[in-house]
Amino acid sequence: MAVAMFAAGPASAAESTVETRYTISQGSMATVGVRAQSCPADTPYLKDQNFSPGRLAPNGVEVIEMGGIGVSIGPAYGPKIPYNPPQGAGGFPGISNPTIQLATGIAGGTATNWGTEPRDFIVKLWCTSDTRQATSKVNEY
Repeated sequence: MAVAMFAAGPASAAESTVETRYTISQGSMATVGVRAQSCPADTPYLKDQNFSPGRLAPNGVEVIEMGGIGVSIGPAYGPKIPYNPPQGAGGFPGISNPTIQLATGIAGGTATNWGTEPRDFIVKLWCTSDTRQATSKVNEY
């Protein structure tokens, strides 16, 4: 969900990527942990774009591999801040004081090799400085 609660951003938002390579050195059913990672300070938010369709990965996260690896990665969020949606609080019935959190990276996860040979994969964070392009979630309080 794109966030429209902030003032207009810079004419051209800064963007960056963070890549981490992993190796699953064993074959079938071997699982490795995916470590928590954050976007850099100058581009602190995950982009609100699905870079890994069909995978259990948040928007702004791309998993690159040749097939046979299943992943489950969760987002990491920044602090709760007051949220006044463009259509007013009426856009969220039953929520009187909504807050929002912007995704700042990943909280970690797991990857399982469903193939019979060792495999490599890359977790790539797509980061932005533009809060309007950031992955977010709205909270009740």
